[in-house]
Parts: sequence; C-alpha cells; structure tokens
Amino acid sequence: MQPIAQHQKWRREVREILIVAILASAGIGLPTNAAFELLKSDILLVCLIGLALTLLSFSILLRLRAPSQATTLRLRGAISFDASPEKISPVRIVGYKFNDEFCEHLTALLAENAALKKRFLAYAGKKEVSLPNDRKPGFEFNKEIIESVIEFLLINELDLHLNSYFVENEVDTTKVREFGRNDLPKEVLSNKALDLFTKDYAERESFINENFDDSFGELYYATGDNGAIYNRISIELPEDSTITRTKDGILRVCHPSFELSLEVEFKETSTYVDFELMDPVDFDRKPPYGFLVRVTTKVRSSIFRSAKEDDLYAWLDSYIATLQSLICIDTHSKKYDSQLRAFMASRPRSRKKKGGAQSL
Repeated sequence: MQPIAQHQKWRREVREILIVAILASAGIGLPTNAAFELLKSDILLVCLIGLALTLLSFSILLRLRAPSQATTLRLRGAISFDASPEKISPVRIVGYKFNDEFCEHLTALLAENAALKKRFLAYAGKKEVSLPNDRKPGFEFNKEIIESVIEFLLINELDLHLNSYFVENEVDTTKVREFGRNDLPKEVLSNKALDLFTKDYAERESFINENFDDSFGELYYATGDNGAIYNRISIELPEDSTITRTKDGILRVCHPSFELSLEVEFKETSTYVDFELMDPVDFDRKPPYGFLVRVTTKVRSSIFRSAKEDDLYAWLDSYIATLQSLICIDTHSKKYDSQLRAFMASRPRSRKKKGGAQSL
C-alpha cells in the first residue's frame, strides 16, 4: 500500500489529460469557428452540439478517478513469551525483531509497577487455556497491557522513521512540528506503556540512583538496572498535524492532506509459527499469540500540489512498508523458508565412489 505514490501517479495522469485537452481545444477552435459561421443561422443546433461535446469530455475525464479515499492494510503479527506467577520469560522467534522488542518493553513496563506486574502475571501465568467466557476480568486487563506495548512500538517506529526521513531528505525544519510528551492529549497518553516510558526519568524510582550528565544535552533514551526504559518520544510531523485518539481507541495522525490511523487488536488467540523458528524448541509450550494491526490511510487529492510538497508526506509510504517488514509474521516465515531452501541448495552434493559407496 503506497497512498502517496498512488496520488502522485493520479496527479501526473490528470495533468497530462488537461494539457492534451487544452492543446486539442486550441486545435479544434479554428474549424469550430468555421463551422459556426456555416451554422450560425441555426443557433439551437450549435448549442446542442457544444453541450454534447462538453458532456462527452467530462465523462472521459471522470473515468480517470482519484485514488481511493481510504485504504486499510491488515498486518498479522506474533508475540511469544512464557509467563509464571513470578516473571515473564521471552521466547525468541528467530530473526523476528518485533517479538524481541515487545518482550523487552513488556518486561520494562511490569518492572516499574509491582501491582500491575502481580495482576498481569496472575492471569498470564495460568497454565490452563482460558475459554472466552472465563477471560474476564483478567483478560481485559492483560489485553490492555499487551495492546498498549504493541501500540507504543508503532509510535516509537514512527518517531524513528520520521526523524531519519526528514534528515535524509533535507526537509525545511520550519515546515515540521515536533510532538513531545507535553504535546500529546491525555487520550493519547491513556496508553500505559507510552505514559510510563516517556515520563521524566527524574520522577521515576527506577532511575533515582542514575546520575545522567545534563551538560551533554537532553537525554533521549536510557535503561535502568531492573530493565526499566526511558524514551523521550519526539515525533516530527508536517506542520498543521495533530495526534489524537478516537472514541474507539484508535490512534490517529491528522493533517489537511492526509490521515493515518493505527489500530491494535489482541484476542489471545494463537497463531502458527514454524517450530524451527522458536528458540529454544519446546513442543509442550503454548503456541505464540497472534495480534492484528490495522493501518488505515486517507489522502486528500490535489492536482496542484507540487512534487516538492510531496516530500512532506512521502514518508507515509515508507513507514507503511517498514511496518509490513517489521510485523508480518507470514512474510517473515516465508523469508526464512526461502533462505533455508537457498542454504540447502548451496550445500555440496555427495558423490558416489566406485563400487556404489556414497561419500558423506
């Protein structure tokens, strides 16, 4: 899904049609004037011909419609961890970076709040499989925690991606606005992970013994001895952008030219991951949990926007591509399968010796 690239393609096509239409109109103008001189005695006929030609030209132009106003991409991911009443133990999915980051941040979130940790592990540490009717109230609380960590990772990825994009493309900083913790509405900070990780380290017990030297500049990231994380979110967006949360809990980035919505859904259902990717392999372990991220974009079309202005919005395409690469467990599994096949194909084949014996 590349909403900005699709819009650029549509805009080029419309502009080409307008140029052709203008040239054609100029070329047709002369014979039209001559025809009018011949038919000027019949004004009604001339008007009808003109109206028919106008309607025909509009109908042709409308066939080339603008890109779809709203497009949703569904990304299916996986998380895997072992839980006991005492702790979370990450289960590595080989090569799948998202699960590593999820387990790290979940552990960090639980490390700073003993009451939250006890409540989360009391449910997650159960060995029996829960039925849908038995999942409340513990499930709803754990669902909120897990979704908050996943959403935080999406926000953090957006922060890193935007910072890199605007620097590499040398975008005018006066056209970019920075969103820090204090710029986010309380509805956005209702995300427990976002609220905790971005809270000033000086106010947090996990960093009370840390002596950060402020003379080196503002601290952007730090970890505590117990696994706690401080992350100074600083999201750079085109000016006139806003970050909000809908009544349904969907995170939304809005701008006069585009909208980006991120929705996380966790239902405690398992998902398939090749056992060869699980480290360590344990056939008695519960399968990884699946989750879903819905990425919805809406681009407001304009044929008058310049290619230079698109530099402010083209990050949307690359950010979506980054999320696809980071989250999609099916894509990751297929990549692993292809790499394994390539490795097996590259191995030297055994040769038969004389007498039928086979060398190994």
